[in-house]
Amino acid sequence: MSSLGYIAILGRQPELGLVELESVLETPPVAFGRQAALIDSALELGRLGGALKLGEVLYRGAVKPLRELPLDVTVLATGEGRVTFGLSAYGVRETPRALAAAGLELKKRLKARGSVRLVQPSRGLALSAAELAHNHVLEGGFELLVVSSGREMVVARTIAHQDVDWYSKRDYGRPARSAKVGMLPPKLAQILVNTTHASMVADPFCGTGVILQEALLLGREAQGSDIALEMVTATRENLTWLQEQAPVPLPAWDADPANARTVQLPKDCAVVSEGYLGPNLSKAPAQPQLAEIKRDLLG
Repeated sequence: MSSLGYIAILGRQPELGLVELESVLETPPVAFGRQAALIDSALELGRLGGALKLGEVLYRGAVKPLRELPLDVTVLATGEGRVTFGLSAYGVRETPRALAAAGLELKKRLKARGSVRLVQPSRGLALSAAELAHNHVLEGGFELLVVSSGREMVVARTIAHQDVDWYSKRDYGRPARSAKVGMLPPKLAQILVNTTHASMVADPFCGTGVILQEALLLGREAQGSDIALEMVTATRENLTWLQEQAPVPLPAWDADPANARTVQLPKDCAVVSEGYLGPNLSKAPAQPQLAEIKRDLLG
């Protein structure tokens, strides 16, 4: 089977994932349905916060029922011993029951070569990156991605998925976390950084350092500041921890106390930040409280 390019399955905020791809690719991606984008070349998926999976396109053409995919699946099982495989569908007009039936049909076709195990989504029509990782699907097995957009369908073989354990470690495993600030998810921070191109990223509201963390992992130098000394201390602790966890040495970084109104930003830096969004709220604020919050944010 010859490749017809690649398809990226976008995450929970596909619009942001598409913007990220547009920022990092020389050839613009082509949106394919709401949750996928066609691209010309393979990408290092770990450098993208907004793409869950990357697949090599094996078929692009008219829409087919899931039980009639136009592929010889037997050539996809290349590992020795038991073959584990999965089937995920996006934008198709099928039910989970129909997906399960199609998976079982593929399993029958694969049984001629030996022992076969089908991994099915715990909910919906698609396996999550965590389900792929924890079932070791891509280690000698395969996942097929079936994506429909209008009257056109793409069938692709997954070649990479997000490293959910590494993201989790960067989020929940950091030594300094706060329930009041610093709740920006690493994936979103990564997307924000990827929409810039400067070699230095500055965050004047650094909080616990999530944006600086993702900038460093993308090979950018990073400088952070925050008006609260305890936040700067947390950032320093987290970035020192990151230096020990990262697979490669990190670029230079610094974090110091400073007021965002007066801080001196590095020359030619990209400012990437999540500013103050108001106090934590457990319920919708009354109108007087809302007016007070608005004055604080705009003042």
